[in-house]
Amino acid sequence: MLVLKNTALLAMFTAAGACAAPLPVPTIDGRWTTFDETGRIPKAIVTIIGDDEHWSGHVVEVFREPGEPADPRCDACTGADRGARMQGLTILHLERTPGTPRLHGRILDPEEGITYRCIVTLEPNGDRLTIHAYIGTPLLGRDVVWRRMLRPAP
Repeated sequence: MLVLKNTALLAMFTAAGACAAPLPVPTIDGRWTTFDETGRIPKAIVTIIGDDEHWSGHVVEVFREPGEPADPRCDACTGADRGARMQGLTILHLERTPGTPRLHGRILDPEEGITYRCIVTLEPNGDRLTIHAYIGTPLLGRDVVWRRMLRPAP
């Protein structure tokens, strides 16, 4: 009788697990707020879009300080980005790192005009994106954290 009860309980839990919808896996796609070096003052909003292998991030809004130009440009940038409007500028190019949940690629700092290599990690809850930017070796880089913008209530 005890074996029958345990078998029935096992079958019930197995069936319940099979019927449960899988939890959605967080993705980096979406709108992110970037911050200054202190991590307190918002600097811009970046939209990240991609597929399962490649992503790109574009500046959609720049928060200006008093006295800054109304239409900031990437004057410190080189090449095709030199003098480009900050709004609409692609600053992030990523690919999936095989066998890990991390992404790697390049990130442009438009204020300095420097493109860094980067490793990007999404926190499990999907609300924070840690970008480890570096030149040369990752040991000499630094982390910045972007926060996902809250989604409006339906």
